[in-house]
Amino acid sequence: MKQSKVKKLFIYKLQRKFVNLSQGVAIPGFGTFTFIHKRIDVGNNKYLLIQRPVFSFSEKFAQTHGLKFTHYPVNGSIPVHPLNYFHIQSQSNYTRDQIEQCVKHVLQVFNRSVAAQRNIEFTFSRIGKLQIRDGKVKMKFFKDFVHEVDGNSIKQTCNVG
Repeated sequence: MKQSKVKKLFIYKLQRKFVNLSQGVAIPGFGTFTFIHKRIDVGNNKYLLIQRPVFSFSEKFAQTHGLKFTHYPVNGSIPVHPLNYFHIQSQSNYTRDQIEQCVKHVLQVFNRSVAAQRNIEFTFSRIGKLQIRDGKVKMKFFKDFVHEVDGNSIKQTCNVG
């Protein structure tokens, strides 16, 4: 099995579910891709409601390795589902077990790199880059991805008062 092909398919499916369905995706032992809602003041007591992507890093993983990361206020209004290996398998020529083993292998390599206190940049194609530098975790979403999310999010102007 070519792990790079499975990794690309996994990331593509993650992105499609994350953007098109506006659902969070949890990857056990790693973290959760989800959204937070943001209010932007447009004046005259009106606000624009938008959603922004966030990556909520696994607290257990961070504690194990002494990493610092930003906690995001996720209120539960966006449904979060575990990574669906069967769905990825149904869209590929690989078995569910092959896909699950590939994801586990990638996470094991990631774990070993963090344990060795290396600076890490893990790219999720078309989504963004997860960076760990000097014990600090930061997810930087690509501008194109954020704009795509903006185009698929529900935007509304609300009166406050």
